[in-house]
Amino acid sequence: MTEHTTCEEQALVWFTRSLDAPLPADQQQAFLDWLDASPANAEAYARVENLWQADSFENALRDLEADLNTAAPPAPAPVGAGLPAKARKAGSRRQRWPAYATAAALLLALGTWLGDLPLRLQADYLTATGEQQRITLADGSKVLLGSNSAISAHIDDDQRTLHLLRGDIYLEAAHDTLRPLRIKADEALVEVVGTRFSVSLREDDVGVAVDEGKVRLSNSFGAYSLLGAGAWQHLRADRLGELHLQGSAEQHGWTEGRLIFQDRPLAEVLEELGRQRRAPILLFGDTGTLRVSGNYKLDDPEAVTAALARLAGAQLTRLPGGLLIVH
Repeated sequence: MTEHTTCEEQALVWFTRSLDAPLPADQQQAFLDWLDASPANAEAYARVENLWQADSFENALRDLEADLNTAAPPAPAPVGAGLPAKARKAGSRRQRWPAYATAAALLLALGTWLGDLPLRLQADYLTATGEQQRITLADGSKVLLGSNSAISAHIDDDQRTLHLLRGDIYLEAAHDTLRPLRIKADEALVEVVGTRFSVSLREDDVGVAVDEGKVRLSNSFGAYSLLGAGAWQHLRADRLGELHLQGSAEQHGWTEGRLIFQDRPLAEVLEELGRQRRAPILLFGDTGTLRVSGNYKLDDPEAVTAALARLAGAQLTRLPGGLLIVH
């Protein structure tokens, strides 16, 4: 489990881990530490528990179970067949946790969409998972909006301001010395006059990569860097990271339909792949810290996930609904 997965994904992992048997003492303590780390974690776990108890959870599972049982041999009597109904139900659910995990992921996806409603109301442009959109702004600037991304634009006679609300953008900024183009992303402020560059937003991590011209990247305290062609830098938790003077193209390989990474943790790479799929990719075990390098086409994220799982010596489990589990 890593910081790069969402609270909902982490909650689902913890919940499904506990279905087959009680957690070992060390994992139980890790789970309690995770719950205490953030109110958002506790809220996400409560959502999963509520889904487990809800009638809508059973309804969402019926079609999945019908698919799983098609052409299957007769099943033995369920665990606890002679027990009270509530105990039998718990035992049956424990046996079928992969299918329930799938249903939970689907229902959580619906909940995430509803949770995105404020963002959808703010955004002027929005893309779905796996979608890109080309936009020409009122000042002539050209924007490529990446998968699962959102921006709002404010361009008039006095200002040119974009708010990156989520995801990735690549810009060819129109030259205008009187109105510098400003991109706000979390605590980061990016300012340019005219250039080609990309900006990415992942929770409190903002990345900027420059292909042409110069870009100023600053944080909320006023600290800043000047990035020239080929340079890239991240601002994490409002702090400027190392300034890299070359390799910018790798940072926005998505513009060419590719995922390019060099010596990055597997968990981060799987997170990027997950942005190209409607169903989530969940990561179990300690393989997420393994550092990997590669250059893959993004037209088949599942095939890339399978290749990375093999590289990590892990297994890939495919569940109904498109859910992928690397373990």
